[in-house]
Amino acid sequence: MSNFMQTQKQILGKLGEDIACNFLRKKGLKILARNIKTGRFGELDIIARDKRELVFIEVKTKSNDQLGEPEEEFNFFKKKKFYRAIQNYLWKNPSDNWRVDLIAINFSAPGGEKFDLKHYQNISLSTDFV
Repeated sequence: MSNFMQTQKQILGKLGEDIACNFLRKKGLKILARNIKTGRFGELDIIARDKRELVFIEVKTKSNDQLGEPEEEFNFFKKKKFYRAIQNYLWKNPSDNWRVDLIAINFSAPGGEKFDLKHYQNISLSTDFV
């Protein structure tokens, strides 16, 4: 299999991130970076700026043929990994004013024509695991 071939999940994920970026721009946020790799800590989907606040955005995308809601995928273990990725990023790019948002996108039609988008702002990442 070629490295250039993408899985359906990767294609759906990229489409979801593109939609999320457009949504955030319309809300006045400035997209600073996408798909930031933090080594063993994972990846940050979107980093944006909302006025003076740095925003780390996790995007969860599902199609209607998959069970459950996209936001259910952002479980304890993924939050733990996401928190560590943020800490790694902030260690290299210090900022005292930041938050975490989650964008959940559920496609109801193939090809991305119809979808539901939910934006959860300033979500809590439990620090019990630090």
